[in-house]
Amino acid sequence: MYPNLYDKQDAYRGMYQTRTAEFATEGLTAGMSPASRDARKIALLIVDMQFDFVHPNGTLSVPGSQDDLARLTDFIYRNAGV
Repeated sequence: MYPNLYDKQDAYRGMYQTRTAEFATEGLTAGMSPASRDARKIALLIVDMQFDFVHPNGTLSVPGSQDDLARLTDFIYRNAGV
């Protein structure tokens, strides 16, 4: 389930953090329950994910990292229900 606010191009724009509350509200409105209520717990570990690695103007910019972030975000949304 993809939120209405989601746009794949967001990975190329900037910080997602400023819209976190909007996404949380939309998830609750769409009938999604908080993960704390899930009977089965699954963890996704993302190591050392830094804005400077992903942003093209970041001091540690990594070529291709925006595409990686777009794929990661897509994976999360595709699997959010499970």
